[in-house]
Amino acid sequence: HERLLRTSEDFVWAVDSTFHGRFIIDVEFRDLQGEEASSIWPDGGMLRSAASKSILRCLSRMLHESIDADVTINSCDGTLKAHKAILSASSPVFRSMFQHNLKEKTSSTIHIQDMSLESCSTLLSY
Repeated sequence: HERLLRTSEDFVWAVDSTFHGRFIIDVEFRDLQGEEASSIWPDGGMLRSAASKSILRCLSRMLHESIDADVTINSCDGTLKAHKAILSASSPVFRSMFQHNLKEKTSSTIHIQDMSLESCSTLLSY
């Protein structure tokens, strides 16, 4: 039986989609009164596992269905849609492209002519 992450208002976030791959999100919460870092994950990791699977399914769906995609990647043999925020969080190279006044920032297009569409897709799925 899968347990869901709940807030004090009993909010539940569940996503029905699939993700084939691995994605790690590191979250740190701070006690607002004591400023001490504390984990939201109880011992045992059951909630962490359920939440991770849900997040991965959601991110995979966003990529594969181009949901709110805001950047185009042109490879030597095709194009892909992706998300600037996720690319920036995953790679200092992409982050630099979007933080500075480079053509990729204004055009929302990245040209990777020495990679195949399949290689670019694998890179994004990783």
